[in-house]
Amino acid sequence: MNDSEIFDSLECPGGAKSPCSGRGSCADGMEGNGSCSCQEGFGGTACETCADDNLFGPSCSAVCSCVHGVCNSGTGGDGTCECYSAYTGPNCDQPIPECAALLCPENSRCSPSNEDGTKLECKCLPNYKGDGKYCEPINPCLQDICHLHAHCTYLGPNRHSCTCKEGYRGDGQVCLPVDPCQTNFGNCPTKSTVCKYDGPGQVKELLMDNEAAQYFVKLHIIAGQMNTECMSNIDTFYTLTGKSGEIFNGDKDNQLKLKLYGGKKKVKIIEGNIIASNGLLHILDRAMDKMAPTFKSNTEQTIMTMLQPRYSTFRSLLEETNVGHALDEDGVGGPYTIFVPSNEALNNMKDGTLDYLLSPEGSRKLLELIRYHIVPFTQLEVATLVSTPHIRSMANQIIQFNTTNNGQLLANGVAMEEIEVAAKNGRIYTLTGVLVPPSIVPVLPRRCDETKREIKLALFTHKCVYTGRIRSLKSGCARYCNVTVKCVDGLGGNGTCVCQDGFQGSQCQFCSDPNKYGPQCDKKCLCVDGTCDNRIDSDGACLLGTCREGSAGRFCHRQTSACGPYVQFCHIHATCEYSNGTASCVCKAGYEGDGSLCSEMDPCAGSTLGGCSHNAECIRTGTGTHTCVCQQGWTGDGRDCSEINNCLLPLAGGCHDNATCLYVGPGQNECECKKGFRGNGIDCEPISSCLEQTGKCHPLATCEFTSGVWSCVCGEGYEGDGLLCYGNAAVELSFLSAAAIFNQWLNNASLQPMLSAASNLTVLVPSQQAIENMDQEEKAFWLSKSNIPALVRYHTLLGTYGVADLQALSSSDMLATSLQGNFLHLEKADGNITIEGASIVDGDNAATNGVIHIINKQYNLASAIEAADAYTVFAPNNDAIENYVREKKVTTLEEDILKYHVVLEEKLLKNDLHNGMHRETMLGFSYLVSFFLHDDQLYVNEAPINYTNVATDKGVIHGLGKVLEIQKNRCDNNDTTILRVSYIQSQ
Repeated sequence: MNDSEIFDSLECPGGAKSPCSGRGSCADGMEGNGSCSCQEGFGGTACETCADDNLFGPSCSAVCSCVHGVCNSGTGGDGTCECYSAYTGPNCDQPIPECAALLCPENSRCSPSNEDGTKLECKCLPNYKGDGKYCEPINPCLQDICHLHAHCTYLGPNRHSCTCKEGYRGDGQVCLPVDPCQTNFGNCPTKSTVCKYDGPGQVKELLMDNEAAQYFVKLHIIAGQMNTECMSNIDTFYTLTGKSGEIFNGDKDNQLKLKLYGGKKKVKIIEGNIIASNGLLHILDRAMDKMAPTFKSNTEQTIMTMLQPRYSTFRSLLEETNVGHALDEDGVGGPYTIFVPSNEALNNMKDGTLDYLLSPEGSRKLLELIRYHIVPFTQLEVATLVSTPHIRSMANQIIQFNTTNNGQLLANGVAMEEIEVAAKNGRIYTLTGVLVPPSIVPVLPRRCDETKREIKLALFTHKCVYTGRIRSLKSGCARYCNVTVKCVDGLGGNGTCVCQDGFQGSQCQFCSDPNKYGPQCDKKCLCVDGTCDNRIDSDGACLLGTCREGSAGRFCHRQTSACGPYVQFCHIHATCEYSNGTASCVCKAGYEGDGSLCSEMDPCAGSTLGGCSHNAECIRTGTGTHTCVCQQGWTGDGRDCSEINNCLLPLAGGCHDNATCLYVGPGQNECECKKGFRGNGIDCEPISSCLEQTGKCHPLATCEFTSGVWSCVCGEGYEGDGLLCYGNAAVELSFLSAAAIFNQWLNNASLQPMLSAASNLTVLVPSQQAIENMDQEEKAFWLSKSNIPALVRYHTLLGTYGVADLQALSSSDMLATSLQGNFLHLEKADGNITIEGASIVDGDNAATNGVIHIINKQYNLASAIEAADAYTVFAPNNDAIENYVREKKVTTLEEDILKYHVVLEEKLLKNDLHNGMHRETMLGFSYLVSFFLHDDQLYVNEAPINYTNVATDKGVIHGLGKVLEIQKNRCDNNDTTILRVSYIQSQ
C-alpha cells in the first residue's frame, strides 16, 4: 500500500503553479499543514494582497500620498488619489472655495467636472454610487467578491467581511477544504482503519447530528442475509431506510460495486461474506453517498402534523373517522406505529371503493380499514420489524411482515417506502399500497370478484468460509461460523469455554436439547427410532448402534422385516399391506410419503393453514391432527370465523341500559351515555339537575336552588313548570309570529292593558293570510283607530275554550264575545269545527288568563282553478289528510297547503311525468314540486302517486298517499345573518 492510498494530498494556497502567489513559502510535505508564510509587505492566505492598505505596487513597496482623498492601493494599484469634495490636486491637498455654493447633499461632495475641469459639480463620496444628487452606499457583497466557498457580510459603505464556510479554512478571499484526516488521523483507529477524506467537513457534520448519523448508517444496512453470490444475480437492493440502489457486476475489474439511486459514487466490495451471529458483513472501499431522507423525522411534531401535505388523503381519512384526534396529541393508546398509504395508492384503489368507504353505508368499513393501519402502545423500530413475523393492529387483526431477497420490506405483501420516520408520538412507515383487513373483504357490497394472491418466502443456504492462520480460505461451519462459545482467555483466563444458552460440552459442540442439531441448535433431529446425534456439525442422523428393536438405517427409519417377496423394507412409520396379492408399504395415519420414507404431517403448514380461517390460528394437537381456534374478537368453528360485534350480543358490550354501544372492531366496542345521562358508559346516571343539563329550562325560566334541589322556575309574571313558561294573553301575543299583525293592532289601539288585566278569555287571532284576504275598503274601515277596539273585542270570547272544549259543544251553541251583544256561531262538520266560517289552524296557545287560537277563514280555490286554461291537481286521499291533521294538530288543511297541490296552465298526464322534473305551484315560482322514480314507484316530493289520470274537461287529478308539506326551493329574500364563531386550536 503506497502513501497515496493512505493520505490525500492538497494544493498550497495559490495553486500548484504559483504557491503562495510567488510571494511566500508554503508549509507542504507530509508534515506540513499547507499554510503560507508571506514575504515582508505582503499578506492574505495566498500572499495575494499588501499587508497595509496604504501600500501599492507589485512589490507593495510604494506609499500612498493622498491627504484628503482615497488612494488606489494594493498589488494592482497605481497610487492615484480620488479627492474628497472641496479638494483637488494630485495629492488632494488644494481647497476649492466655490464648492460652498453648490450645496451638495449628504454622501456627495463638490468636485471638478470630468468633462470640463473648469466647472464644479456634486459627485458621490468614495464608497458611494449615484449621480451626485442622490448617492447610495456600495455593497461589495452584491458583486461575488468573496471566494466561492465563503460567506460575505456587509459591514458598511464599500466594506465587507469574507468568512470561509464550515468545512473550509482561509481568509475568505481564498478558502481551502478542511481534511479531517490530516488532524489526529480523523479520530480513526490508526492500526485497524484507513481515514478516507470524502469531502469538506463531512465527518464532523455526521458526528454533530445524531439523527443524520443514524440515517447514514441505515443507508449501509440491508434487511436479510444477502451474500455476494446473491448480489451477483440481482441488480437492485433496498436499505433499511427504504431507499434502493443499483448493483454492478459487469465492470472490467470483475468486482461487485454498489450505488444508491440518486447518488454519484460507486463503492466497491473489497471483502465480503464475513459471517456474524446475526447476519453478514461486507467491507467497502469507501462510504456510500450521504443522502437526505425525502420524509424527514421530526420529534417535535405529532403524526397528524407530519402527514400534511404529502400524505393528505390518508390524513383526511383519519379525520373523517375521528381517529386523527388521538394521533394529534399524546392521548390514550400512544405511542403509535402507523402504516401510511401514499395518496397515489389510495387513489388507485378499485373504482368506487374509496367513494363507498366515504359514504354513510361504508363508514364502518372505513373505520376498520384505518384502525388496521395503526399499532397502538408501541414505537416499532425497523430492526425489530425485520425479525418480527407479524403484529396485531388496533383493529385486532394481524399484519404480516416479510423481506424479499433484495432486502425490500413488505407488510401484507405491500412494499414500504419511507421507513421508521420518527414523530413526537410514534413512528411512521409509508406504503405503496393499502392494507385491507380480512374482516371487510369484499369492501364493495354484493361483489365477490377479488383475486387472491399469495407470496411465499423462499429460503436459501450458503457455504460458510473462514480464514485460516496462513490466510487461506477454509470451509466448514461447525466451529467458526457460529458464535456458540466464549473462551476464558488472557493472562487471567484458564482456557475453558463458557457455552451460550442452547449449547453444551467442553467445546460447546453439543446441543442442550437431545432432539436438536445444527450450527444454531435450531433443527429438529431426523432420527426416527433411535438416539439423535445432537452435535452442531451433525446431519440429524441417529448415533450408531442406537436403533431400537425392529428398526434399522442411519435414521433408524426402516423396519428390519421385509415386506413382500421383493424384500422391500418399510419405513418405521409405515405398515406392510397386501392388495390383490401385491405387497406395498403404506405410511401410517398422521404421516405422509411413499412408505419407504414417511415424515410426520404438519397440517398447519402450507398456504391452506390446515383449512383454518385467515382469522384463526392452526394448533397441532398430535401426530397429523390439529384444531382451528378463532382469534380474539372472532367467533366460529375455526374453519369459518366471523367478527364479534359486542353491541349485538345480549349484554350489549357491557354498556348500561341508558348508554349506546358503539362498534369499533372485532370484539371491541365503546359505551357512551345517552343524552340526559352521564357516566363512563358502563355506569350511567340521569342528569336531573337543570344546572348540569343545558337547555332543560324554558327561555323564560331560570335554574334556581329551591327546597334543596336545583329546578327550573318561571320568571315573575309567568306561569308554568319551568320546562314551559307562559305569560298573559298580551305577552303571549307578542311572542307568536303568526299574530304579528294582530299584535300591531293592539299596539295601535293601546289595548294590551285590557288583555293583560282580563281573566278567563279566548282570543281568536286571524292569520296573516286571512288579513291579506280582507277587502281593501273593509280593511281600511275596521283598522281605523276608532274601530280597531271593536274589531279586537269581536275576536275575544268570554270564557276559556280550548280546542277540546269547542269539540264538546254542539253546533247550535253561540259563543259570546267581549263586544257586548255580539255572538259567534259555532259549526261542526265531519269532526271539524269552524267559528263563523273560520277554522283553527294553530290552537291551544296557553296564557295565564286564557287561551289563544290562530284562525283562517276557508278560501274557495275552485273558482281560481277553473279560471285557468289547464290545471293538474295532486289530491291526498282521506287517510292522508286525517294523518296530517292528527300529526300537525290542526282541524283542516290551510289555504297555502291546498295551493301547493295545484299546478296551473298544464294538464300533466301520467306519461308527462318523468324522473327529475320540476313544476311551479299556485304558490309561485319559489315553490316547486319535484318528481322522481324509486323502485318503479312515481313520487311527487316525498308522496307516492297512488292513482293517475282522473280527467276533467280542462285538467287532471292524481291521487296521493301523503299530504305535501311546503318546501321553498329558492332563496328570494335577501337576509344576512352574521355568526360569531370561536374555536380552540389544540397545541
